[in-house]
Amino acid sequence: MLNRLTNMHRWSIGALLALVVLVLIYFVAQSAGRSLPEPKLLRTISDGLRHPTEMIYTNGEFWLAQLRDSQLYTLSDVAGELKPVDSVAPIASPHFMAADKRGVYISEGRGDSIRFYAFDGSANGEAVDVGLTLNRPHGLCIDKAGWLYIADSVNSRLLRHHLRDGTTQVFADHARRIAYGRQILCRDDGLWLSNSYEKAFPLNPGQGGNVLRITDFDSGESEVILAFPGGNVTGLTILDDRLLLVGRWWPVRDIQQFDLREQRLLEPLFASNIELDAPYGMFADHAKRRLYITFLGVHPKRSPGSQGVIQEWRF
Repeated sequence: MLNRLTNMHRWSIGALLALVVLVLIYFVAQSAGRSLPEPKLLRTISDGLRHPTEMIYTNGEFWLAQLRDSQLYTLSDVAGELKPVDSVAPIASPHFMAADKRGVYISEGRGDSIRFYAFDGSANGEAVDVGLTLNRPHGLCIDKAGWLYIADSVNSRLLRHHLRDGTTQVFADHARRIAYGRQILCRDDGLWLSNSYEKAFPLNPGQGGNVLRITDFDSGESEVILAFPGGNVTGLTILDDRLLLVGRWWPVRDIQQFDLREQRLLEPLFASNIELDAPYGMFADHAKRRLYITFLGVHPKRSPGSQGVIQEWRF
């Protein structure tokens, strides 16, 4: 009798464990197959903007770069008043930015330098000596090892400069895929680059426009994640390690959405829109579930007095 009760008890525990496992499997399967939530537009800001290229959030403030200006701006809120960072030396067409604990790095999109502004005021826009001649550098990002990556656009190359030991390395583009690099993302799963083909410059023909992923900088290997032959792409981000967003500039202006898990294109974030110029830079704040997209310009006939837009999205 005791053995029978013991066996029944063991069977009950086993059955309960099996049920728990089945429930877990069900919920994991449901989560894996769940459709992606659509980002929702919260507000559009245009007052005072003059061809914004990228906005990031760092050191408790928003930092904004604008194509036509030679200085940086800070904002306490995305819709707040633009405050010039007066102490920064003039910058030749500020484009993209990257930040670490020390300060902010800014690319001169129509110049030849990367500038650095220190939060403590010890550097106010001095050029970073990377040991190479840059030509219209664009995208920047910093990885956990202290490498500053630079899209050296008109030189059709990607390089990295170590912020502590000063070493500079050039990516060996064996497949000749890089033409005119724009925004860069430093992520644990590799380096992501939006890449255009610009007929205005004598570039490596590349395979632009596309989105490239580089998993090993030293090996020089890359893979094409998305391709838009003959087109120009600009802003780039990845939401929740799954949704790839890439801004297209030409021949259409929209933001493509690509499901990285299911490897398929979704409907664009919005339809091709002739009122907005290039979706130039994207910044995702995963802690606050906010996405900020800077549009280079606005058609003057449709929005008099406005020369650029920042959109805030919830995701």
